[in-house]
Amino acid sequence: MQAMNASVRNVVFAPAFFLPRLWSCWPVTCLHLAVATAALRCFTMAGLVYGFGGMALTMAINVPLNHALALIETPLAPAQASGVQSAYSETR
Repeated sequence: MQAMNASVRNVVFAPAFFLPRLWSCWPVTCLHLAVATAALRCFTMAGLVYGFGGMALTMAINVPLNHALALIETPLAPAQASGVQSAYSETR
């Protein structure tokens, strides 16, 4: 996990991770706003809440957990690793 976290921190990762999520909402949003019916506006808002909400949850929950895991020195003895796994699982 630590090696993966270190490898994804680059200029290619952020656009590849965030833009597809945001981009998938924009064509639908533009179409909905052009038609501008009440039901379509609701679907547009739901899509935006889904897109931004997913990113917010990732940033608020998963990123801090990954940072906490990155602080743990490896390799650990099996008993220590089990304790770390238990503590990590309890926070989720």
